[in-house]
Amino acid sequence: MKFRIQITAGQGPEECSWVVEQIAKAFEYEIKNLKHNIQLSVLDEQQGKRANTRRSLVLTLSTVNSSATLESWLASWTGTIQWIGSSPYRAKHPRKNWFVAVNIEKLEDEKEVGENSMRDALTNVTVVTFRASGPGGQNVNKVASAVRIVHAPTGLTATAQEHRSQSENRVLALTRLKQKLQSKVLEEENNTRRKLRNQHSDLQRGNPTRIYSGIEFRRIK
Repeated sequence: MKFRIQITAGQGPEECSWVVEQIAKAFEYEIKNLKHNIQLSVLDEQQGKRANTRRSLVLTLSTVNSSATLESWLASWTGTIQWIGSSPYRAKHPRKNWFVAVNIEKLEDEKEVGENSMRDALTNVTVVTFRASGPGGQNVNKVASAVRIVHAPTGLTATAQEHRSQSENRVLALTRLKQKLQSKVLEEENNTRRKLRNQHSDLQRGNPTRIYSGIEFRRIK
């Protein structure tokens, strides 16, 4: 099972970029205390203007054994995170409250996506046969050996007419349709990444799910 985690400073000042970095450290620290075999990897990041800061960080969390405890823990991170403290960069700055956002999305396993796409291709298609055109011998033009497969949910179409056998063309067309479905999954994944980048500027400041305090970044809620 996989989850995508985005930690973002939104349009906040550099202090918020510092908070993003501290949250990333706190997140990784808490993961080590969970009784799960968890792998955490960086999917994307946007560095801050100052050293050891990040404007945005996107992580992928993978685990074989998901549980209600893990999902509850992830839910405790989702939303607005508030840090109460003096600016580490501007000593006389009056502001004491800084906000960042944590967005968490549960992902479908890649293997499951592939299997579902293949199963979908087999059960949600319309198969049309027609006479092939072009070279291939006399039989290719006399028999409806060519195959066109239409995937109803997406409208994707795949055609094959290279073989004299309709069954062989059917297999080839289905293979091509599967490849198109897989490409569509990748395209949707890229669209999701763009969506995450757009979410970078969307930050709600009310009702924080967690509150941290002080330069030591101690959790108080």
